[in-house]
Amino acid sequence: MYLATQTGVMRACEGRFEKLVLAQGTYVISVFEDGAGRLWFVTNGQGLYYIEGGVLFNISENEGLPSNWAYSITEAPGNVVLIGTRQGVFAMKKEQNTWHTVHFNVKDGLSNNIVLSLLVDEELLWIGTERGLNSVALTTLFSSSDLITPLRYTHDNGYIAIDSTLNTAEKINNTIYWGSSHGVAYFNADDFVAPSGITVNLLNISASQGNTPRPRFVSLYKQMTKLPATTFQLRFQYSAQEWKNPERIMYQTRLVGVSDYWSEPSNQSEITYTQLAAGEYEFKVRASAPYGADEYTSFSFIILPPWWQTWWAYTLALLLLIGVIYGALKWRFEFLQKQQRIRDRAEFSEALLQRKKQLLAEVSHEIRTPLSVLKMQIEGLEYNLIEDTEKTYELLHRRISHINHMIADIDQLAMTELSELSLNVKQMDAVTWLKNWTLDAQNRVDQTAEGRFDYMLDLPMSLIVDADKERLTQVLNNVLSNSLRYSTPPILIECKATYSETHYVISLSDSAPGVSEEELALIFSRLYQSERNKSLFKGGTGLGLAISEDLINRHGGMIEASHSPLGGVTVNITLPR
Repeated sequence: MYLATQTGVMRACEGRFEKLVLAQGTYVISVFEDGAGRLWFVTNGQGLYYIEGGVLFNISENEGLPSNWAYSITEAPGNVVLIGTRQGVFAMKKEQNTWHTVHFNVKDGLSNNIVLSLLVDEELLWIGTERGLNSVALTTLFSSSDLITPLRYTHDNGYIAIDSTLNTAEKINNTIYWGSSHGVAYFNADDFVAPSGITVNLLNISASQGNTPRPRFVSLYKQMTKLPATTFQLRFQYSAQEWKNPERIMYQTRLVGVSDYWSEPSNQSEITYTQLAAGEYEFKVRASAPYGADEYTSFSFIILPPWWQTWWAYTLALLLLIGVIYGALKWRFEFLQKQQRIRDRAEFSEALLQRKKQLLAEVSHEIRTPLSVLKMQIEGLEYNLIEDTEKTYELLHRRISHINHMIADIDQLAMTELSELSLNVKQMDAVTWLKNWTLDAQNRVDQTAEGRFDYMLDLPMSLIVDADKERLTQVLNNVLSNSLRYSTPPILIECKATYSETHYVISLSDSAPGVSEEELALIFSRLYQSERNKSLFKGGTGLGLAISEDLINRHGGMIEASHSPLGGVTVNITLPR
């Protein structure tokens, strides 16, 4: 006979007791003999001891025991030794001198880690803990395919004797007896079925408005799911009916939208949330359900945002922002435009001043020569140095007319240079205008010696254009005068007019002599006269083509010179329709 004591194990042998040699101060809880004849000693703090073949062995945490604090031991079919420890159940099975072990605890589904008693009932292992009873199928202990899944019996599903006492489990006539701190609990293992989960009812939902020292809660209807942004506190009151152990009901809550986890179990039957942000929420509450079942009652609601967080407030803010940005950009653009206008005006004034200086220099140079000649002729008359006075007076008259003509051209060129020459643009019949001008040009050419003027107008009769008739006539007369002035007899001048969808072209071509390729780009310059043809000079200021170019540009057209097939120069005038 072996006796477990607080200081070790005593063995009765031949009418006297002797003490087995274990670690000093070993508190032995239980002594057990398995089917293989091994003698086991369960201790508090020193792990397990067993005797096999006359040799004492120790199994502790260093050898894989979950805890050195063990409380209970039993044996299952197949020489499986089961030990209840402070860290769950430890199963051992010896095969070919090697121990195979299995360990399971709360993480695997036990109601509590402290296992105080064990009972093998056919195919089930009953496990008594400090927090309820559990059962495990023995076939799953050393199975490679089946998971160990404890079934829990606690206050939550009707088991009254919640806590087990040390090694107080027994089965008699298919009835299991279990000791607890409140007495003995017994039940028929075949008829013991865990009841369904407990249903929780929401008794009241109330809300308070505004942050006040004593908030006033107003009950809400369940269908009222939209709450104003001024909602300060929201209170939920709930209850579950359980007639067996109403004082042991535990509740868990969860507010979806705030937390993804259930709260810790509590016996509080109400909960209050303060200052919830705008958004959608779902409140869930459940009583502790068996086997982790999620049977809950819920209430969905919406906290409306304050007006400054609504879509129309954002839209208004966006429009205001766009308005501010637009105003800033507009101001900046106008400021830059103003600055640019100031710079352009300054540059224009500077360019205008330069052109004035250049024009003054060119005019002074061109007028100085005829004035010098005129002065010499007047002095000759004054000192009676000229015999043919009548011829001299005629020459003076021509010189003065030439100077007047030059001054008129200079005045017109100055006006164009200063952008002061305005156009009197009106709608006109282009064909009628050109026919009248060609007839006048033909009469003018016919008055010269050996002169001929031909024209061809390939224009529609309905061609109406916007132009200043007098200025365009002046341009054509300037070009015609230039041709008459620098062409040698017999003179041949041709005028052609063609059109397209966007513009019409007037071309004036004259006979030899022509100009060089370099001079083609210079003949529209102010006061320019060809050096090669100065022997043919018949008067003129050298300003006519420059004035013509400016007038055509003002009409939005283009004037250019090229070599004429007649041997002279062709001037092409292109004007928009």
